[in-house]
Amino acid sequence: MSDVCCATNQHINVSVVQGSGMGPLAYLLNSSDLCPIDFNIIMIFKYADDTYLIVPDSNIHTIPSELRHISDWETRHNLKLNETKSKKIIISLHKTHAPAANYLTTRVESLKVLGITFNTKLCFEPHISCIIQIAARCLYGLKTSMRMDILGSLCGMLLRRHLLQ
Repeated sequence: MSDVCCATNQHINVSVVQGSGMGPLAYLLNSSDLCPIDFNIIMIFKYADDTYLIVPDSNIHTIPSELRHISDWETRHNLKLNETKSKKIIISLHKTHAPAANYLTTRVESLKVLGITFNTKLCFEPHISCIIQIAARCLYGLKTSMRMDILGSLCGMLLRRHLLQ
């Protein structure tokens, strides 16, 4: 056969298909050595493919060095920070906000972590409002077309599902 074609070898620089079940596990295994510079004060939490850097306000000056440390770690592990998904939130229970720093990405007033939304005062009102809106949308079409006893049971099921998410 003269029409046989051969493929050339290509270097593969990634190992897990986006959206596969192995992605989060592979990231957790790969990121097991990602630790903050000062692990007595600074914390890094990892879940699936999300990473959270937690810095108390008394150590806010360490954030640039922590971010450089994380960036160096990413380079060594052939990873890249998705800056469009990176957010910073400054949580303060005091009346005044901490000054905005000029590093990292967009500063937000609320953040969704593992499905729970909270704001800069660690208040969960944004999360509860969202659940109420979802429940209202789900029940709107049903309230005129169902018997009240069935509607009550359905309402209970929907609210429990959203509250336990």
